[in-house]
Amino acid sequence: MICYVAEPPSFINTLPSVTKIAETQTAVLVCDVFGAPKPVITWKKDDDAVILGGRFRKENNGNLHITVSSYRTDFSGFDFFAFCVYSSFLS
Repeated sequence: MICYVAEPPSFINTLPSVTKIAETQTAVLVCDVFGAPKPVITWKKDDDAVILGGRFRKENNGNLHITVSSYRTDFSGFDFFAFCVYSSFLS
């Protein structure tokens, strides 16, 4: 018997079109997604993968934290993608 259990990701909320943040603060981009199994979240900025570390940190739930250490004009173009990975098993 082969059994597959999956519910594709569904977006509960979308990212706001504008997020305001002051210098030296941290912006949190909330990723509100449901799926079974738990979706894998990846973040992109201007179609390139966000490299985690430095000013970018991702929580286990997929939310992205961006530390703003000085005035920047490149704080735009972020988007996230969700997909579910499931495996089959035989019995």
